[in-house]
Amino acid sequence: MPGRHVTDQQMRLFMTLRQTHSTRVAAAKAGISQATGYRLQADPTLPSQKKTPRSRRRPDPLADIFDTEVVPLLRSSPGIRPVAVYEELLRRHPDLGTGIRRTLERRMRAWKAEHGPEQEVIFRQVHTPGKMGLSDFTAMGKLGVTVAGEPLDHRLYHFRFKNLDKSAQQDITDRFDALCGHYGMTPTRNNKGIAHENGSIESPNGHLKRAIEDALVMRGSRDFEDLIAYRRFIDEIVGRINARNAKRIDMERASLGPLPARRTTDYEEVTLRVTSSGGFTLRKVFYTVPSRLIGHQLRVRLYDNRLELFLGGSTLALMGLVYRDQLFPRRAFGDMFAVLLEQTGEKAACRMTVDLLALAHDRGCEAELAAQIEEDLRQNRPPDMAVLRALFAPSDEALPQVEVKMADLSSYDQLVSSAASAEEVAA
Repeated sequence: MPGRHVTDQQMRLFMTLRQTHSTRVAAAKAGISQATGYRLQADPTLPSQKKTPRSRRRPDPLADIFDTEVVPLLRSSPGIRPVAVYEELLRRHPDLGTGIRRTLERRMRAWKAEHGPEQEVIFRQVHTPGKMGLSDFTAMGKLGVTVAGEPLDHRLYHFRFKNLDKSAQQDITDRFDALCGHYGMTPTRNNKGIAHENGSIESPNGHLKRAIEDALVMRGSRDFEDLIAYRRFIDEIVGRINARNAKRIDMERASLGPLPARRTTDYEEVTLRVTSSGGFTLRKVFYTVPSRLIGHQLRVRLYDNRLELFLGGSTLALMGLVYRDQLFPRRAFGDMFAVLLEQTGEKAACRMTVDLLALAHDRGCEAELAAQIEEDLRQNRPPDMAVLRALFAPSDEALPQVEVKMADLSSYDQLVSSAASAEEVAA
């Protein structure tokens, strides 16, 4: 018909009918004109195959950088994710704009389909919000991270949510059982050798480690100045991941109960005796303490990143610890400790430093307090704990205004009379 394009279906129908009918009849039954029928007989190419591929409507924003910058990354690190490459390109070329993301993802997907490695086959699972938290330790040694040039053999504790599975509840350590009991959780364990159960945490572990690997590649170095710098690096990556999963986390949060009134114990307590060598061995590491403690029995609280020593009920300053300096969250704390040792002596310096560390922890003001300590060091003055506590005290505006209204004493007479009436009715 005039003004209408012939479809592939019409042409196939016409060519089929043409085998048993004349051109005029076949064209009429196919819904096309006789002239179109003769034209189709002369050129049997389907209409869809005659269309010219659509050319680009705008300049290719990746024309000058995909082969020179992106492809080398894909060849050296085949598992790198598009979002990591996208963020890196924006850092290198701010003028590209955020609109290149979809173009980059399609281009990388096409390149990997032709040149990339085989992909992992994953069987999806259904996860119900608020049912169960699944956790696991994942080894990070293969990433080659070093701290001050020394290899860091470490693991990350990864917590995920998963659908409830009433599997075996045996072989659970006492401490983990106590942890779950404190937070009102029911501990379970996936069955050994059951791949689909283990995959619920192994797959996220893989995604997390690939994100860290991407960030290390972009950073250009796997060595960190100290453990604190590496912790901040990991915190930043995990923060980005959690921000992308904010909606799913909010779904989980809506199904969760309130937290307990206090934190659970996050340390292991061990009792040790100081030997004649002036120290003690804990987890195959030798720690030194002042010689006056030789023969005394100490209680040691072992945290993931520090030790706390107690002689009876008194806290001991960790003057002689081999890893004492690692207790300072920022350099300013250590510098102030060294100055106090010279100016006030060991006992006063330890007491002041413990007060500063406690203030930083309790008020969550580590960075701000460090800046104040640096100012004190520049002014060559000792910290004033009273001033610092007032400076970092909770804001009055943040405290709720509570209005207490006293009850009318006559209301108690009404309660007594009501209770007496109820007893008479019961009798």
